[in-house]
Amino acid sequence: MSPLPEWLDRNQYPFNPRRFNGSFGEINYVDEGSGPVIVFIHGNPTWSFLYRILIRKLSKNFRCIAPDLLGFGLSEAPKTFSYAPENQAKVIAEFIQHFSFPQVTLVVHDWGGPIGLSYALSHPEEIRNILVFNSFMWPVRQFAKFNLFSSLLGSGWTLQLHIQQNVFAKFIMPFGFSNPLHFIRKTRSQYTRPLHSRESRYATWQMLRSLHSSENWLRHLWESRTRLDNIPKLFLWGMQDLIFDRYQLAIWRTIYPDAEVHRIFGANHYVPEELSMPDIRIIDKFMHREGR
Repeated sequence: MSPLPEWLDRNQYPFNPRRFNGSFGEINYVDEGSGPVIVFIHGNPTWSFLYRILIRKLSKNFRCIAPDLLGFGLSEAPKTFSYAPENQAKVIAEFIQHFSFPQVTLVVHDWGGPIGLSYALSHPEEIRNILVFNSFMWPVRQFAKFNLFSSLLGSGWTLQLHIQQNVFAKFIMPFGFSNPLHFIRKTRSQYTRPLHSRESRYATWQMLRSLHSSENWLRHLWESRTRLDNIPKLFLWGMQDLIFDRYQLAIWRTIYPDAEVHRIFGANHYVPEELSMPDIRIIDKFMHREGR
């Protein structure tokens, strides 16, 4: 196993990283605790570090597994991998199937939603519960905010800006917090420092571009949505999010009217970084339910 990077804050991320050598590249993942399995899937430009607070809490009663997508965090950034979310979904499917779990609870955020829920849609019998932080599972071209966001930040002319300046992590991510104190320098560095290679910075750009380019794949997920109807769901939604706003939450509520919904008015997009103790208690209670 490669030595841990010098920038890694072991006080914030005290876990023992593990490695999974899959068909597409080598994945870093956290595997903490024992009990019913929870798999955490992150989005852009984050990694398993995003879930560190929840992992420390929930691993007292659950087995918490959190992989880093290829190109993110401590995972490999292969030069030959496309980094489109539909390909990341194949990586995650291979990763989960490697363990042969009878059932898992999925926790997803941002692009982790369609990436993780792609597996759930293909294997609904293996999913015990689903927890969603600000995310989606449908084409977004019709939404003006998503269109503008992807057109500006995922356009060809911005690629070099991402590669040279690490634009998304350094300059865009801070706007996803409701309170600057929730994104202090030592935490911010844990998101900017992993994105040190051309490939990893390309991965963040590809995710932005994929809001348009992965439309057919997203449409397929949307058309399969009823396969998740009977799985218990909890939505914890940061209400200050300007992109994944109340209208996106309304879509979830429409397609899954029986889901439990909690609005967090003091959180923006990166909800797991801004959870309060009452929020964590809601999650803990949900995780302890029987599931289906």
